[in-house]
Amino acid sequence: MAHYIPTTFDYTRVEIWVPLIVGARIAILPYADAFDGRTLESTLRKSRAFSTLRMVLFGGDAANPKAVARLLESGGAPKDTHSEPVSIGRPTGDTVVHILDDALQPVPGGEVGEVFLGGPGVSRGYMNAQAKNTTSFINIKSPPGLDETTRVYRTGDLVRHDPSSGQIYYLGRQDHQVTIFTMRIELAAVKATLMKTGRFVDAVALAIHSLIKEMGKLLVSYIIPAEDVANDKVWMDLRAP
Repeated sequence: MAHYIPTTFDYTRVEIWVPLIVGARIAILPYADAFDGRTLESTLRKSRAFSTLRMVLFGGDAANPKAVARLLESGGAPKDTHSEPVSIGRPTGDTVVHILDDALQPVPGGEVGEVFLGGPGVSRGYMNAQAKNTTSFINIKSPPGLDETTRVYRTGDLVRHDPSSGQIYYLGRQDHQVTIFTMRIELAAVKATLMKTGRFVDAVALAIHSLIKEMGKLLVSYIIPAEDVANDKVWMDLRAP
């Protein structure tokens, strides 16, 4: 198994111990390689450990279909088996997924809705963040039509459920949160931090697609400098070609 993610992340316990328990080998590869589809493909091709690549696990963001196709093809998978968008799969273990509309009612199969997660894995809440807990952890009727309620976590993720396959497809966010290099970023918080400096009249933060094919998104900020900043020598040097 290729091991990319930092060892401080909780999922590393699965990436490390599951392969070792069944007698497999772990290849510790450069973290940055995982963000460039071409580099990742090249790394896996050079390693004899992945001459028969059978499965690619993704987390943190929607997978790029083209990157997945190239990786699977490099491992010998048929070229006509992964032309569809990459699903985020189905709930595992005791996790329960509810796909609801704005009125907290289940959406019909194939329609877009927001993901609410239930089951024993739902936490007790964020520490010292009562306001966030009030909006993120709510009670819904379960099953629909009964007076009983179940506690769920509101993810803010928009998805579509395919009734025929049971697969769930990630479509985007309800808010302005973005995921870049596996890190969740609040664009409004980036703007607020820039404006707190007092050096800008206005600012906006965006997630844009990289010009490098299959690399994913980049965080970019556009700003309008205050008058005193616009005339500053350092600012002028930064603007120089």
